[in-house]
Amino acid sequence: MVRAGLAPEIFERVRHILATKHNVSDLPNDTRLMWSERLDTIPEGLANKKRARVLYFVGCVGSFFPMVQNVPRSMVRIMQAAGVDFTTLYHQLISFVSNCLRGQSPP
Repeated sequence: MVRAGLAPEIFERVRHILATKHNVSDLPNDTRLMWSERLDTIPEGLANKKRARVLYFVGCVGSFFPMVQNVPRSMVRIMQAAGVDFTTLYHQLISFVSNCLRGQSPP
């Protein structure tokens, strides 16, 4: 359908957003951690820790949509209370999505 030009117009808009912003929200990726701003304590290395036992993938919806940002905040509070060594998939995610959209294998 897409190749024949029969896909709904919204498909092209979503494809363009994913290709240029690398997320479904059409927001800049440098705001991907805005959900963490309302945490009592932002964990050290939340976005850039080199090694951790757990890699937490928040995703676009949890990152950018305020109505569900309590989900990643609650998950972080649980992991902090349990003493889990974790970080988030932040900078690596942008590269990963970009590669996937270009049809390349992830690094």
